[in-house]
Amino acid sequence: MERLLDHVFVSRRCNACGGSYDVTLFDVLRAQRLEEEWNPRCKECAPQFDSLLRQLPREQLEAVSRAWEVLWRELERHEVTVAFR
Repeated sequence: MERLLDHVFVSRRCNACGGSYDVTLFDVLRAQRLEEEWNPRCKECAPQFDSLLRQLPREQLEAVSRAWEVLWRELERHEVTVAFR
């Protein structure tokens, strides 16, 4: 099943290691659900990612995720194929 939240992301840059990476809204939601399992790119990235977790509203991400799962099941049931850009 495609997850809508896998296709929406925030680009993050670490000031310590200089690396850049994309964090999808599903990554944020998953981290909010399982904070203890998140492994950021480096030790300095963790506070930045924690800040992002606090900025994005979990309740709304959960609602969008649940709504998308229901919609996806209906699309599959009716054999409707969708594409993402």
